[in-house]
Amino acid sequence: MNKQMFSMRALGTLMLAMTLLCVPSMARADVFQGDPVPMEPPAPNTDYSEVPQVPAAPGETVATTTTTTTPPASASSSGVESYKLYVKLGGGYNHTNRSDYTVRQATFTDGAGATGAIGVHLNENFRVEGEMAYRINQVHYFKNANGTYASAPGGDISSMAFMGNGYYDFSTGSGIKPYIGAGIGMAQVDAEFENFGAVLESTSEVLFAYQGIVGSNFEISDNFGLFLEYKYFATSDMAIGAGGQEGNYDNHSVFGGIKINFD
Repeated sequence: MNKQMFSMRALGTLMLAMTLLCVPSMARADVFQGDPVPMEPPAPNTDYSEVPQVPAAPGETVATTTTTTTPPASASSSGVESYKLYVKLGGGYNHTNRSDYTVRQATFTDGAGATGAIGVHLNENFRVEGEMAYRINQVHYFKNANGTYASAPGGDISSMAFMGNGYYDFSTGSGIKPYIGAGIGMAQVDAEFENFGAVLESTSEVLFAYQGIVGSNFEISDNFGLFLEYKYFATSDMAIGAGGQEGNYDNHSVFGGIKINFD
């Protein structure tokens, strides 16, 4: 009897111990067998490249790193300027110097001229252009082949020039921009010398031409301005008369007009 009671007590104690050992395992199993806990998505526009900051020790300063993004350079920020076209129209005064030939000689009254050009600004200081210019002067006096003056001289001398010019514009920080320039090209020169209305000598030639220029632009706005300039214009010697005499043709001109700039 006592043995049976002891065996039953031992069995009960064993079952109680097994029960106590199984309850925590079942609780842990319930936790792992439950629905998974959803993870929150990252916040939008999160910068994952940010360097984590390390807390500074007492008495120390935390150095921060700042990343600066440089935008691509544009044409204007790099200093490269677009070419700018312009046109010029003007006219004014023209003086033709005395023409000296082997025997003959001619002087001329003060006359007039006109000019037109299309050019391009290469940068702030340099520009080039193609120019067409016309000049005309009347004959003042004329010496015959025997060296005597014509009694009633008449006629005129004129030229149509096609020139390529180059300029240097001085920077002044204002709308007044002085310049110097030079040009070369070709000119059609026509001359006719008369006495009492009868033609004594005449010539028409295409000659090499060159000129020196000094002047100033007066910029009123970005697209409109005025100009005033002096030009010394000359050609190679022209022939006159059947005897093959040659003489000079050169001028002093003062022209003014408008200058229109295109963006």
